[in-house]
Amino acid sequence: MFGIHTDNRGMYSEYLTRLATIHSQNRRVTLATLGTYAAGDGKFFPRLAEGRVTIRRAERVLQWFSDNWPADLPWPDDIPRPTPTAAMDPQEAA
Repeated sequence: MFGIHTDNRGMYSEYLTRLATIHSQNRRVTLATLGTYAAGDGKFFPRLAEGRVTIRRAERVLQWFSDNWPADLPWPDDIPRPTPTAAMDPQEAA
């Protein structure tokens, strides 16, 4: 799904970590806060780094990033972007 091999957890981890770093720095929020927004779990990104996140959950978080990516921030060219499924409310893209 999304042009990413679903058997490659490392690729999801790399993509999500990069997206989280870019997004959190741009919006000046911590990774814990971003994890709460994206996954409902402030410890999501440490768990991702430990390999304790399912592919299904990683796909949902990748979709969250696509749906909530700030309009003024370019999506990284080398990361496949899922088609956004919701209109972004600028106040929700913390």
